[in-house]
Amino acid sequence: MAASALSALLAFMPNPLLSQIGLAGSMGLGGYAVATAKADPRRQKQARGMSTDRQVRSLKQELADVQTRIRTLSRDKKQLAIELSQVQTARAGLIAKVKALELAVGDKAATPAIDICEYTKQLQSLKSAIADKDAQLSELSTALAAANDGMAERIAKVKADTLLTGSARLELEGEVEQLTEDKQKLSAAYKSLNTALENAGLKYDAELSDLGGIKEASDEQALAAIHHWKKQAAVLTARIAELEAEAKKPGRFGGLGAADVMGNRLIDFLADNGVLMSAVETDPNPDKGLLVTLKPTSHTSSIEVKNLMPRCESSLSLHSLPTVSLDNGNYHYRLAVDPLKNTPQTAKLESNLKQLENAVDMANHLRIVGSTGSGKSTALDNLIWLGRCLWPDSRMELFDPKYPASEWSSLEPNYKGPTETIEGIESLSETMENMRLEAVSIVETGGKFPDFSPLIFAIDEAKEAYREAKKVDRREGRNSKMAVTFSDNLASTLSLGRAYKVKGYFLSQSLLCSKVGLNNDDFDNATSIFLNGMIDKAIIDELKDIFLKDELAAITKELERRRAQGQAYIALVADTDTRLLFLCEMPRPGFYHDRYESENGVAVSGSETPFHTVTRSDVKTREPLQDNSAEPMRNIHAEEPVTPVHTDDLVAITLPRAKCPSCSEGSTKLNSQKVQKNGKRRFICQNAGCDKKTFSALPE
Repeated sequence: MAASALSALLAFMPNPLLSQIGLAGSMGLGGYAVATAKADPRRQKQARGMSTDRQVRSLKQELADVQTRIRTLSRDKKQLAIELSQVQTARAGLIAKVKALELAVGDKAATPAIDICEYTKQLQSLKSAIADKDAQLSELSTALAAANDGMAERIAKVKADTLLTGSARLELEGEVEQLTEDKQKLSAAYKSLNTALENAGLKYDAELSDLGGIKEASDEQALAAIHHWKKQAAVLTARIAELEAEAKKPGRFGGLGAADVMGNRLIDFLADNGVLMSAVETDPNPDKGLLVTLKPTSHTSSIEVKNLMPRCESSLSLHSLPTVSLDNGNYHYRLAVDPLKNTPQTAKLESNLKQLENAVDMANHLRIVGSTGSGKSTALDNLIWLGRCLWPDSRMELFDPKYPASEWSSLEPNYKGPTETIEGIESLSETMENMRLEAVSIVETGGKFPDFSPLIFAIDEAKEAYREAKKVDRREGRNSKMAVTFSDNLASTLSLGRAYKVKGYFLSQSLLCSKVGLNNDDFDNATSIFLNGMIDKAIIDELKDIFLKDELAAITKELERRRAQGQAYIALVADTDTRLLFLCEMPRPGFYHDRYESENGVAVSGSETPFHTVTRSDVKTREPLQDNSAEPMRNIHAEEPVTPVHTDDLVAITLPRAKCPSCSEGSTKLNSQKVQKNGKRRFICQNAGCDKKTFSALPE
């Protein structure tokens, strides 16, 4: 109580110190501190100013640190740009080396290995440096974020609390604004640098990917080239081994030179076609061609060998038609394996009339196809008379649906116009069916196949009659089936052939059998004869899937030669059953008519030469002949008609002959043109009383 009274007394003392002591004693230390703080605003202001100075100094220090880091990053950025330039230069060098690799691979030369590991390491190092810079920037970003945390609030509080005036406040505000501006610049610089570093990283990644792709593509191309040449080497090695093995076989050339290899290819070609020969010698000659001498190991017909030469040219890829000669039992082949330096004038191609006559004799029926102006009527007239020469006692039935638009040189049609043709074909079909039934009846009762009298029938443009039959059907209504009946009767005439001594001639302007209501297989047992321009269409259309490619190629080359030599009337004979295929020059109009008159003791009329001339006076039909060449034919062959005096001699020379093992009678009629591997041929026994119709034997 006394202490409180004393404190109160001292509080009112005039001495300030005694007064403060008295106040502190009366209020206590806590109350005195509060009262003093509230009672001294100047001291409070000074304390706040000192706190603000400390904050400002701290912010300035942080700003200085950030600026130092910015300068460091700027230097690093410049260094990074220098390193980027160096990497780009190194990349250009690498691309140059890759291009060199591509050129080397294109030349199929040895491809040097290109190691880009050093460049890859540099790029990886650069990416590592970029990662370090990214880490530094991340640290800087964290520092800035920490510096920015609550800065605006602190500045606002300092401004509010200090209540600075005059130049000090303006100076502090200027420093704060400068600090804010520096902060914005720092943020912008950070963002710019971060964006540049990100772009540089992406660019480096893309360049590294491109370089990797180029290297990978180059490696794949090089490996593909290496694989290709290894494969080629393996094929060549296998081929050499095959040739060595073939050369060691008996009867073949033993060398691996071009001449011996070509000689063995010729031996293989002949063997594939039934002609067996062994090697003798080869003699290359650049002026005349390769001479290959072979010795036959079985019976061989020189005519048969010669007929194989057009196919040999195509199969062996020769530059001209091979020639063959027989001397001292050896065959000498001259092969143009290279273009000849001194090419002699091409030998005149033979007419092949004997082949044509033999084909007509062996044929069941004939299908003659030619466009307008190709000489179909002339060919039909000649072939009918050739049939009369082969079967002098034959009877003829001729159908002319185009009558009177066409004329026959020396024949008179039995049926004129479409209506008579339709009726005549029906009557012919019934006659042939009766022949078949008669043969069946005789054979089933134990008798021999009857010997029918020969019959030759010819139809000139059956489509005219078929068109007339369709008109009748349209006029009579759906109950009329004349066109279908006509087609059926026409097809039935094709069912019987040589066994019944029936031979039909069918003339047409089109390859399409549908124009007479028939199918292509209805003519399977017929021999086709294509005239002039229709030959080209037949080769590329009807025959392409029937005969071998090299057979058709040989025919095409021979056709070009015949046309180049001025042959004006060419025919292609094709038999799909016997695989017979050859070209021939058709004889002049009336040639076989004159032969028939000569062989039967009648005075010969017309020219003695068998071939066409370009004078139209020889043509005895209203249908003009169509030439194969623009110029008239020169150097016409002078082949004379075959007369009975020397017919047997010519047949003996040109046709194979063998004796029937059953009746021992000789035969020159072949059942097929194909030669068997053992050299045998299939013959037809010409003895009507022999039970063995066909037999296989080696030709004599």
